[in-house]
Amino acid sequence: MSTEQQPRHVLVVLTDGVLTRLAASDSFITEFPFLSALTKLTRTGGCGACGRRNSANAEAYNAVKRNIAGLASDRKQKLKHMLSAKAVRVIYRADDGKVIQLTF
Repeated sequence: MSTEQQPRHVLVVLTDGVLTRLAASDSFITEFPFLSALTKLTRTGGCGACGRRNSANAEAYNAVKRNIAGLASDRKQKLKHMLSAKAVRVIYRADDGKVIQLTF
């Protein structure tokens, strides 16, 4: 019998909400320091009419997602292990505006 624990999740999709929860975890911040950028986002203030705060937050989340997509294979495996997932999906907007969906 294998002593390795089986993943609890078949697929974890890294949405903004999931990334926010990961950024609140010291163990994830230690392993993936770029997540700390999400802890500095503004959560209050402004009326929301112009959407400047929302677009800045969206860009911060997109930058984190691009960092995750660009991780080396061993770091992606570490993320999957920490999430207890067989597969992880990240959906982000590339520099040219195309939406990229990456599953690893």
